Amino acid sequence: MALMKTANPALNVNSFRVDQAVFGEATTLTGTVNKTGILLIRVVATAAWSWNRFFHAPASDAVLPLVWIGGIGGFIVAMVTIFKKEWSPITAPIYSLLEGLALGGISAVSMSPDAR
Repeated sequence: MALMKTANPALNVNSFRVDQAVFGEATTLTGTVNKTGILLIRVVATAAWSWNRFFHAPASDAVLPLVWIGGIGGFIVAMVTIFKKEWSPITAPIYSLLEGLALGGISAVSMSPDAR
């Protein structure tokens, strides 16, 4: 099998080493589905909250700060997670909340009559 080079810092030489000690439980399909579901619920909840703020506050004044906080904060948390994979049990829920803020705000602003 030919190896392809990548500039992605998350896929370095040590990413696929088998001899590294692994602490904790092995990954199961049920555990993966449960964690994915929990993170998805968090994204949808914060997206719905930021969408709701758009319709209960004057225009986009209440939502645009949430979009910036969610976008920039999500980017920072994603960078931390890429370089510190062992922190992912903490950073994944934070990332899902921040991305929900950004997605809900962007969706609300783009669907408003003023955006057309």
